[in-house]
Amino acid sequence: MIRSLILSLLFASSASASQLHVFVVTDTEHPKDAAYFSADSEAVSSCLHEMVPTAQLNLIQIGTSDGWGKLTTELHELKVAQDDAIFVYVSTHGSWTQTLRFNYLLGEEVIERAELIRAIRLKDCRLGILISDACASIPGDVDYKRRNLTRTYAPHFLTQPKPLAQKLFFDSRGFVDIISSQKGESSYFYLQDGGAGSLFTNCLVEKLSESKDQTLSWGQIYAAVKTDSSREYKRLKELYPKAYPQKSVTPFAFGLDTPDGRNKFSFGFSIVDGEPAGARVTKIQPGFPAAQAGLQVDDIILSMNGKKFTIAQQLGKMLHSSSTPCTFEVLRDGQRMTIRVE
Repeated sequence: MIRSLILSLLFASSASASQLHVFVVTDTEHPKDAAYFSADSEAVSSCLHEMVPTAQLNLIQIGTSDGWGKLTTELHELKVAQDDAIFVYVSTHGSWTQTLRFNYLLGEEVIERAELIRAIRLKDCRLGILISDACASIPGDVDYKRRNLTRTYAPHFLTQPKPLAQKLFFDSRGFVDIISSQKGESSYFYLQDGGAGSLFTNCLVEKLSESKDQTLSWGQIYAAVKTDSSREYKRLKELYPKAYPQKSVTPFAFGLDTPDGRNKFSFGFSIVDGEPAGARVTKIQPGFPAAQAGLQVDDIILSMNGKKFTIAQQLGKMLHSSSTPCTFEVLRDGQRMTIRVE
């Protein structure tokens, strides 16, 4: 009787808890790199199983044969509560186009990063996360020659999220958007040295795994993974200079607009690439300086403090090293205006 009561209470608690909906997207049929993408997929999936109870984790795998259509359909049909979180992890090839749009490749299919972000945001839940392990190179810059390596993670049965998972996936709000390399760079796999999968994902999974009993913010996770990835690539380049010819690999955060993102995102707004240039505002955080200054969703930011830019990533870099007050030149309904954020 008591045992049944305890079980019913546990079930009721888990049923009402917020959910983490995870889409793991990998090019499982790539002629040269499928094994590496699969290793990334397995590492991320197993790491999440170690941190989040099964009752709160909805994990969906998307492979090459499924295509982008399955992801967009699953996102469209996904039933979410307002307090849920959506996490899309993409491990596949990608590149910037000549028109400054970032594309992901899945087999022979292409999807724009902006379209993927839009699909996540349309669910209007508490937290959206997009983490991409993909090259950010210009088309034609990349030559892939990889060999297969393996690595395994052992999932554990949990009754409640690990402290880090609670902090990152269930307490945070906003939109997190991190990519493995900056524009013009390729993202690299481990070629030697006993690694498995790609360098960025390994650094991310290792940081999540070793910190699962801590309460770090997304900003702290990003800073640590950025440092670890850059240092690890430098080490591998020194060991195998011909295999790693690129000068550096530096992860980049397009957005970390959660309550913990205090430097870059204390302005309190989210952006994507504008049309045909600039940065379009996609979300305003109530109570933050941008909202108080009158910045609005769908405003196109053309310059910051007199400095013009063409894509959202460039504004993101400027915001990283800036703080209020600042001045934005904005295009709203065809009219230019100046907005000062205090």
